[in-house]
Amino acid sequence: MKGTGWQHPHEDRIGHFDLPSNVRHQDFIGASKNISYLMPAGRLVPANMAHETCTILEYNDDYFTLCMTTKTPGVPFGDRFVARTQITVVRTGKNSCRMLCSVEAEFPNGPPFGMKGQIKKGMKRGTVDMFDKIGSHIINCATSYGWC
Repeated sequence: MKGTGWQHPHEDRIGHFDLPSNVRHQDFIGASKNISYLMPAGRLVPANMAHETCTILEYNDDYFTLCMTTKTPGVPFGDRFVARTQITVVRTGKNSCRMLCSVEAEFPNGPPFGMKGQIKKGMKRGTVDMFDKIGSHIINCATSYGWC
């Protein structure tokens, strides 16, 4: 599985259940990957490119946490905010897990006058859709691996 995009010496092992004896789950903490993708058009903005950096904050047998920083310079005021997203997936029992998600808008140079609320609402709408897709993907992977 080479070429997964993770910037890490053991990138081909990230996400695997069984690891070789010389690789520990903790070794993956801090690994990151950069991706760009086309965001679909919304009610107020056209389709545009998003640029994301994803970093593994925690990785062990019981849970993993990913932190994403997403920039969308092509949307109105897109150079004024950054989306910080965090996803934690926790094993809660046999064939059971829980996904905890959060997103927050950051305005490094201050929010554009009168637009902070609209930007936050739009960001929340978009990330809730993303969370649903990630949850569905986790279910599909678990089913295809025979874990449930």
